[in-house]
Order: sequence, then structure tokens, then C-alpha cells
Amino acid sequence: GDWSSDVCSSDLIMTDAATGAKEIATDAATGIREIATDAATGAKDMMETAKDGIKEMATEVSSAFSK
Repeated sequence: GDWSSDVCSSDLIMTDAATGAKEIATDAATGIREIATDAATGAKDMMETAKDGIKEMATEVSSAFSK
């Protein structure tokens, strides 16, 4: 083909590549956000469980000393 059609096809290839890269980056960011949210939720749940365990142990220790 002539030079002008070559430029147009390479422009389309670059546009497609840029669009693909943007989609990959967006998907990666979404995945990372979901992982971070899950990790934060898990950490919060673990802290609540630990806090409940500590309260229970404190109650038991207090009961043992008040006898």
C-alpha cells in the first residue's frame, strides 16, 4: 500500500495497544483494590476476635482472683 495507508494502520495498532494496556491496568488496579479490601476486612475480623478473646481471658482472671 501507499505510505498514507501504512501510517493509518500503524496508528490503529498503537491505539489498540494503548487501549489494551489501559484495560489491563484498570483490571489490575481493580484486583489490587479488592485484595486490599479483603485483607483489611480479614485484619479487622482478626482484631475483633483477639479483642473478644482478651476480654474473655480478663473476665476469667478476674473471677479467679475474686474467689
